[in-house]
Amino acid sequence: MTDKTYGKINTDNRGETLVEVMVAFTVLMIVVAMFTGATNFASATINNSIDIRRTADEEYENFRKELSKEKKTGSPSTTMRTAESPVSVTIAGTDGNHDLIAYQYKSGDSIYWVFR
Repeated sequence: MTDKTYGKINTDNRGETLVEVMVAFTVLMIVVAMFTGATNFASATINNSIDIRRTADEEYENFRKELSKEKKTGSPSTTMRTAESPVSVTIAGTDGNHDLIAYQYKSGDSIYWVFR
C-alpha cells in the first residue's frame, strides 16, 4: 500500500457515526413499542369479546328456559327477567282474527321482545 492510498483510506468518512446508530436504535425501539401496544390492544379486545359472548350466551340460555316454561303454562311469565310484569302491546290483524301480542322483558341493560 502506498502512502497515497493509505491517506485516502484514513480520511474516508463513510462509516456510521454514533449519533446515526443511536437514532436508528431509537427508531427501532419506537417501532417495537408500537407493535407491542397493538398486540396488547388486540389481546385485550379478544378477551373482552370472549366475555361479552359468554354473557350473551348465558342470557340467551336463560331466556330460552323461561320461554319454554311459558309454552308449558300457555301464558307469558311475569318473572322472566324481573318481578315486574312484562309490557304488552297488541297489534290488531287486518281481518280482526289474527292479533299479534308483543311482550317486552327487561334484564339489566337488555330488552327482549316476544311476539305471539
